[in-house]
Amino acid sequence: MSNPTPHTIRNMSPIEKWVVFLALGNNPSHSAIIDEIAQQEEGISVAYEALVNISQNADERARYLSRRKLEQDQEHDEAVIRDEMRAEYEPRIELMVAALADKDAVIADKDVALADRDAALANKDAALADKDAVILENAAALADKDAALTDMAKLISELRTRLGEDA
Repeated sequence: MSNPTPHTIRNMSPIEKWVVFLALGNNPSHSAIIDEIAQQEEGISVAYEALVNISQNADERARYLSRRKLEQDQEHDEAVIRDEMRAEYEPRIELMVAALADKDAVIADKDVALADRDAALANKDAALADKDAVILENAAALADKDAALTDMAKLISELRTRLGEDA
């Protein structure tokens, strides 16, 4: 079949127009001829619109599938990177956590030792306070005895003075 022109299209029967549409309808380079046939035949116009919609839907679907494949590839790549990083860093993190736990245990042991020392110091402070109280009591007793001795010394002095006067 030779390429029809607008003049030959007008002279074609509806069946011939359908033959041309079916033969050239999916070829974009013949869109002017198909447009002309679609303007002349309502059935071909409806079929042409359906063909365009199907074609657009196929293009949209192809774009969607392409976009979805890209998204899935990116998600996969991210998952692979996460898994690789986890495999690389998780053992290191576990070692660091274990080291921190060991250091925490050492610190806890030192805290217990410090608490024991604090308790021992508190006991020693209490013992010193008791000794200070005893010392204060002894000092008070000495002060009382000193006062008594001073009073006795005065009395002895007075007695000597009186004895010396009587003699």
